[in-house]
Amino acid sequence: MPETWPGPRPPAGFDRGGKGCPSTEHAGEYGWQPASVPEGIRHTVKNIRRSAAVAAVLAAGATALTVSPASAADTTCSSGYACIYYHPNYQGAFFKQFPSIPNYSGYTFTASANGSDGAGQGVRNNAASVDNWDFNNAFTVYFHINYTGASQRFAAGGGNFNSTLRNENASGKFG
Repeated sequence: MPETWPGPRPPAGFDRGGKGCPSTEHAGEYGWQPASVPEGIRHTVKNIRRSAAVAAVLAAGATALTVSPASAADTTCSSGYACIYYHPNYQGAFFKQFPSIPNYSGYTFTASANGSDGAGQGVRNNAASVDNWDFNNAFTVYFHINYTGASQRFAAGGGNFNSTLRNENASGKFG
């Protein structure tokens, strides 16, 4: 800065032009001018801002159209899962399980392609059948939590709970 400079350094982005300026309101008085931005860069910045705005709108629209897995129309059992049904013969609401769960407390049934009866009910002590889609592992349902008590093992394909476990299920394990 020259010895005659009367105030603080100029704000970033301003070209001194040989004179100092303590604020932008006195730019003309002291000869300060905003730093020039080449035309190509100015258009690039505009395009980046415009692209960011378009991306934000598209993201908002995609979010509105995308359905989360928890609320998706995922109403069928699929490979790698064991699906526990509220009613015998894979009917009513279901609970799609993977991995093993040592305590069904807190888990609830959701509507399935085979019905919604039982949707919102707790899985623990409310099930009647299992559709096992894990073709590499059997699935075992237990009377008590932590994989203890009476049990029933279901190979791939599944079946109905026996009289001991129907509506008396507390945990389920693969393997």
